[in-house]
Amino acid sequence: FILYKNTWPLFDHLEKHYASILHFGTAFDDHRLLHDEYTAVDFENPNLRMKDMDPEQFAKMIPLWMPVKDKFVKFLMNPMKSLQLTHYEMTYLLAQILWTVQ
Repeated sequence: FILYKNTWPLFDHLEKHYASILHFGTAFDDHRLLHDEYTAVDFENPNLRMKDMDPEQFAKMIPLWMPVKDKFVKFLMNPMKSLQLTHYEMTYLLAQILWTVQ
């Protein structure tokens, strides 16, 4: 349980970004991210809305999330796109993360 508790957020982000790259391709200007198996979010869309959230509250939250999104794109998504990781390389990366969590 301790391994799971410490690694699932990172595994979740890596898996979503990896699946998005496999699904949408490796174009650096494409920032679509799979949210679940039925939904993808395009962060570059200025008309982005969340279904169950008040639009006014959502508009206030957008500036808070943009720095996080920018870091995900710069430090996670773009390097993964440029490396074009295989399933084996992704598995190796996840295994390294799993066994080096402190």
